[in-house]
Amino acid sequence: MYIRREKHRFFILSSVFLGFLAGCSTAKRPASVSSLADDSNQALKTQILELQKSQSEQSSKIEELNNKILMLSGQAGKSTPAQAPKSDLAPPPAQGAPPAAAAVVPVAPVAEETNVKPLAPVPAPPREGAKPKKGITAVEKLYQQVVMNSKNAKLDLAGRDVNLMLKQFKNSPLTNNALYLYAETLYERGNYAKSAGEFERLYKLFPDGNKAVAALYKLALSYQKLGHPTEAQEAFENIVTVYPGSREALDAQNQIMNGNGETNKGGQ
Repeated sequence: MYIRREKHRFFILSSVFLGFLAGCSTAKRPASVSSLADDSNQALKTQILELQKSQSEQSSKIEELNNKILMLSGQAGKSTPAQAPKSDLAPPPAQGAPPAAAAVVPVAPVAEETNVKPLAPVPAPPREGAKPKKGITAVEKLYQQVVMNSKNAKLDLAGRDVNLMLKQFKNSPLTNNALYLYAETLYERGNYAKSAGEFERLYKLFPDGNKAVAALYKLALSYQKLGHPTEAQEAFENIVTVYPGSREALDAQNQIMNGNGETNKGGQ
């Protein structure tokens, strides 16, 4: 189509040029008019040459495009025709139409890392019958405080913790032991009056406890230190009667035989 249009234009310009030359040859014109005609002729010739050159270039391009088309047609016949890429963009809405909802763009799954660290070894199951480990309990914490404060001669703090254990954990065996430790520390520190009171309290609260006979024997010794032979005698006799065969019963029998409950300077 383009070549036909260029050819038509070329024919028109050629006809005009030839007609102009014919008119110039038949009529006589002044010198100035003749010079003007020459310039016009020269300009027309130049345009004709440019058109011819342009036509030749266009013909070469058209021939080159035709060759490419033939080559592409041959390749398309051998392979599957490629499909045009689908556009993710939606067509613009018609004028006056309500806006469409925003499309949800799917998120591609994240690829898993190939450099996976080895799993930590699984701990072996506990042995049959083994008890599970537990954290320190409140009564255990109070007992440790009594031990520490008694060792450091902080008897006020030790007595406070013992009273808390008696109030909150009376049935725990640690409470029985804590009270005995506190009373024995008072005895070793020379506070015999207070130690006698704590040993007596322990014996009355825990008569069947593991520290009952030991508390009763230390109560008798505290009475000896305080110069109360009658109370000491009664305590020794009670040990021999209630706890026969115990180490404390043997020691109490010796105390009775040696001094009949009188003050024993050797003590224990």
